Amino acid sequence: MPDDDTAWPGVVSLPENRSALVAAGRVVGQLSADAKSISDGTPLLMHGPAGTGKTLLVAAMLRRVAELPGGRTARAIAARELPRRRADDPDGEAATAFAELLALDFVAVEDVQHLPTRSVAALIELIDHRAARRRVTVLTANVGPAHLGKFPRRLTSRLAAGLVVQMEPLGRAARGELLTHKAGELGLPLAACGVSALLDLTAGAGVRPMLGALATLKALAATGKRPDDALDAESVKHFLQNGQAEVAVSPMTRLVERVAAVYAIPVKELLGPSRRSNALVPRQVAMYLARETTTLSLPKIGAALGGRDHTTVLHAWRKVTALAATDDRLARTLRELTAELH
Repeated sequence: MPDDDTAWPGVVSLPENRSALVAAGRVVGQLSADAKSISDGTPLLMHGPAGTGKTLLVAAMLRRVAELPGGRTARAIAARELPRRRADDPDGEAATAFAELLALDFVAVEDVQHLPTRSVAALIELIDHRAARRRVTVLTANVGPAHLGKFPRRLTSRLAAGLVVQMEPLGRAARGELLTHKAGELGLPLAACGVSALLDLTAGAGVRPMLGALATLKALAATGKRPDDALDAESVKHFLQNGQAEVAVSPMTRLVERVAAVYAIPVKELLGPSRRSNALVPRQVAMYLARETTTLSLPKIGAALGGRDHTTVLHAWRKVTALAATDDRLARTLRELTAELH
């Protein structure tokens, strides 16, 4: 583990998320072979509104666990998809899936606020079972335990008894720092006044729309429509006000058309309601690629792909990720499309 618990690949350390980064580092650090302390099984709950980076941090934690020696096992699952044992089918598929969650070294349950009431007992069992065996459990929610009033106290009390860390919405200074960092990653020269202009133009929007605007500027830069010097405030305003529609819409349109062509189905069918595999698989691949190659939020990806819910997009991304690990043909297709769409 790095000495700096706030150092996470792909995640920018900011005052609003630093406590969560430190907590995440300590929790994952308990799984390392040379850990100074053994996990006591206390769950970590990270809560905050959309756009504070919870999903991004969970993904970074999964990557770090996967890099640990010893073959540590880890998985993230949406609370809405949490399997549960059924009295009429104690050895069925759901029971097997739940047993696997119990045995993993690291489990993250995301968006607890969307947990179905019928799954409350399953989450309590998951937390208790893993805590008793000192296995790491991380949960995320949009609010803290005290505000999850739709759930019984036997669940909220368990969440409150663990390590609870709040992730704050980014203030202007932090948003500016994030923009500067991401612009550097993109190789986009952005003057300080350009950063300020971009902050003004995206004021009131979430982090993802702000980063989407930054990606728009990068796309315009790639077309040669700007000079080589750093983008100033006037240039930022000009490109975003005059060229945003042209660039922002085209990546998803191109993505959908390419996936439809690869799988030889009409775009209309890919975006439609059909649940047949010839449409469902390409649609899930499109959702995966949209998350991997664009800066659009999950709700916007779902909206662009037939008006699907953001949890559907997240489920599709996870399913395609898992399938690609064992399906060489799919993995090759994803690599080729990702390279083409970037």
